[in-house]
Amino acid sequence: MASCKRSLALSALFALTLTATTAWADVVMYRVNAGGPEIPALDSGPAWGRDQNVPFASPYVNAEATTDQIFSRSAPVGAPHSSVPSYVPLSIFDDDEYFGLDDHLLAGGYGALTAALAVGLDIRLSQPVTAIEHDEAGVRVIADTTFVADRVIVTIPVGVLQADSLRFTPPLPASKRAALARLEMGSLEKLVLRFATQFWGSGADSAWYYVSAERGEFPLILDLTRDAGAPTLVLLHGGQRARDALDQRSDPQLVADGLRVLAEVLGVTPPPPLASRVTRWREDPYSRGSYCFPALGQQLEDFETLAAPVDERVLFAGEGTDVAYFGTVHGALRSGVREATRLGAAPELDLSPAR
Repeated sequence: MASCKRSLALSALFALTLTATTAWADVVMYRVNAGGPEIPALDSGPAWGRDQNVPFASPYVNAEATTDQIFSRSAPVGAPHSSVPSYVPLSIFDDDEYFGLDDHLLAGGYGALTAALAVGLDIRLSQPVTAIEHDEAGVRVIADTTFVADRVIVTIPVGVLQADSLRFTPPLPASKRAALARLEMGSLEKLVLRFATQFWGSGADSAWYYVSAERGEFPLILDLTRDAGAPTLVLLHGGQRARDALDQRSDPQLVADGLRVLAEVLGVTPPPPLASRVTRWREDPYSRGSYCFPALGQQLEDFETLAAPVDERVLFAGEGTDVAYFGTVHGALRSGVREATRLGAAPELDLSPAR
C-alpha cells in the first residue's frame, strides 16, 4: 500500500479522566467517624503533613491519627492512586507545577473538547489498534485495516501500554519499557448521584472530607450542582479501597453505601437519587485505570523517557509523558501540543505554566 505521507494520531484508545479538586476555602465540613467529633464549617483546611507514621497534630482529625491513616483514608487529597502512601516517593509527591488557573468543568463534558479539536480531521472510530510497525520506509498501524504514514503519535494510556495489548515492531527500547515498569496506573473512581432537590443546602461549590471507620470509604464529596445544571453530588474513592469496593460490590450496592455516607455527613436522610453513575476505569480495556502515578524507585526523568520518540517515527503523547503535569487533563493536552510542535504543526495554544 502506498504511503499517504502524513502522520497518524493514534486516538482510538484515547481516554480522559476528570479529577476535580477543591480549594481549601470551599471546604465546609470535616467529619471524623468512629467516635470522633463533628467539626463545624471551616474557613480553611488542615495543614497536611508528609512524614509517614508521625503523629498528626491537627484539630480536624482525632489525636491518634497518623499521616499514614490520613493519606490512605483521604485518598483523593493525598494519594488517590495508591492504597498506602509509602508507595509514593516523596521526592515526586505533588511535584506538579502551578498552572495559574482555578479548576473548572467543561460545559457538556470532555466530549465537547475533543469534538472541537477534531473539526476538519479524518477521525476513524471503532478501530482498535493491535500493532504498530515501523522501519526506514515509514509506519504501519494495524487495526481492522492497515494505515500507512511517515509517523504516528501514540496517545494510549499508560495502563494499556503496560498490558502489552499493543504490539510494537521492533519492540520498544529497553529504557522505555523500564520506565513503564516503574510507573503504576492509579484508581480514582466516582459515584455520581443526581437528585430532584438540593436537600443539602445551596452553598456554591461545597465539598466535604469524610474519614470513615472503613479505610478509604468515599473520603471526598463534591457538590457539582452549578456545573451539572441539576442537584448533583459526586463521591470519590481511590486506591486499594476503590479496587476492593468495585470488585466486591454492584452499582446498586455502591449507591446504597454512598447514601449512607451522605446521611452521616449531612445529618439528614437523602432521598432516592433520580439517576446514578459508577465509574469503573480499571475494568475498561482501553484505559486500565484512571491515570498514572509515580511509584517508589521512579524518577521524574522517566516521564521524559516515555515522551521520547522512537527512531523519529513513533511519537508519544498523553498525561504520562508530561513531566510537569502527569496525571492531569491539561498535561495530556500539553503533550499533544508538544508532539505537534515536534512535527512542525503546532496549534496556536498558550499552555505554558504561570510563573
